[in-house]
Amino acid sequence: TETIDMDMDVDSSGVIEPLELGEQEWNDGRITFINCFFYDNDWNSCEISGEIPSEIENLFNLTSLNLDRNELTGTIPSEIGELTNLTTLDLWMNNLEGEIPSEIGYLTNLISLRLGGNQLTGEIPPEIENLTNLTGLDLWDNQLTGSIPSEIWNLTNLTFLSLSSNE
Repeated sequence: TETIDMDMDVDSSGVIEPLELGEQEWNDGRITFINCFFYDNDWNSCEISGEIPSEIENLFNLTSLNLDRNELTGTIPSEIGELTNLTTLDLWMNNLEGEIPSEIGYLTNLISLRLGGNQLTGEIPPEIENLTNLTGLDLWDNQLTGSIPSEIWNLTNLTFLSLSSNE
């Protein structure tokens, strides 16, 4: 205990987590859940900025990734498609731009996909049809163009769909 620097305990929990970032769950030494959103007076307030690194693919045990209401910029890396255990992907209300990568179609375990409130462009990728477990799809308030892909209508488990405020 003499060698432990408790100044590393950023959240004053009495435990030094490998990553002091929002709410987390770990299983067998692997991170499975990250809940890190910015909300005034909330303990999950992370205020993270910058781009999502391509190394995100190394977090392949993640089942939930919530980074909503931060200051993320750049594009959604295609490597996000390597996170095939995800059931929730929430990148809502950031400053992400570019197209939704077609690799999003590899996330077949997704139940909730929230990409609304960004600056995403291009068309909704037809690979979205592979997300047959989706109950919620939020692409609201982006700059998406083109027609709504007919593949969306094959997502029979959807109970929430928001495509408004696009082009």
